[in-house]
This record gives sequence, C-alpha cells and structure tokens, in this order.
Amino acid sequence: MIKSKEIAECVGLWLAEGDNKTDREITFTNNCFELIIFFSENIQQLYKGHNKPRIYVYSPTEKILIKKLGNFVVRNYVDKRANRTYFIFKLADVEFVKKWRSLVNSMKNQDEYYSDILRGIFAGEGNIKHDLKNHNSRNVRIAS
Repeated sequence: MIKSKEIAECVGLWLAEGDNKTDREITFTNNCFELIIFFSENIQQLYKGHNKPRIYVYSPTEKILIKKLGNFVVRNYVDKRANRTYFIFKLADVEFVKKWRSLVNSMKNQDEYYSDILRGIFAGEGNIKHDLKNHNSRNVRIAS
C-alpha cells in the first residue's frame, strides 16, 4: 500500500537534497542514514522496474561502514573534504524519473500535501538553533 503522506515527505526531501537536474536517475544525498532508508523504502514502493538502487557511502576515513544492505548496490568511498560521513541514494531509470517528476509537480500543487512536503524539506535542510546565553531563544532555520 502506497502511503501518500510519506511520499509527500520524500518529495520534500528530494526538493531539499535531491538532484533535480538529471533526467536519468533519482538522487538523494544526506548525512542521516535513517533519512536515506526512509527515502529509499518509499521510492521503492512506487518503483516497479528492475534496476537495483545504489547507495554510495562517502566517509572522511577509510573505514568501511556498510558492506551489504538488502538489494542495494553499496559502494564505499573516501572523501577527505567531508567533515562527516554522508550517503547518496541513486535509482537509475529514465521512465521512472519522468513519473517521479510528474508526481512531484502534482503534489506541489495540492494544498493537502504542503505540510508533509515542508516536513521533508525541513528534515533534509532544517535545524533548530538554541541560544545558550538566552534560554528562551530558539530559531528554526532552513538552509539551502
């Protein structure tokens, strides 16, 4: 069963941290592995093709973090510029990318999905800043 609320959150994640320029694959990058898994599980509910999703792990050290993960193709790389490990989810399928973009545009134009899309954008790009000097100060920020 496809859960439209979760798909709308994935739309927000993709809008915040995805590559919307390529026509050949769906790409989502984040340093939170739980978000990568959430995104991949929901995208795979929609995807009926045969291509295996890939997860690329970029770490500032040579330590192998993930060797195998379900039906994913996993590749580990060293990125000396990275402050912390980050992950890239990729699913290559030109026809599915067309369907995904159509779904994204459709959901962006429906009021009922605004809060779920915003939740995804915030999960991908947002943070809450606490001012330690002024205990009553909290800032909600979305960086891009």
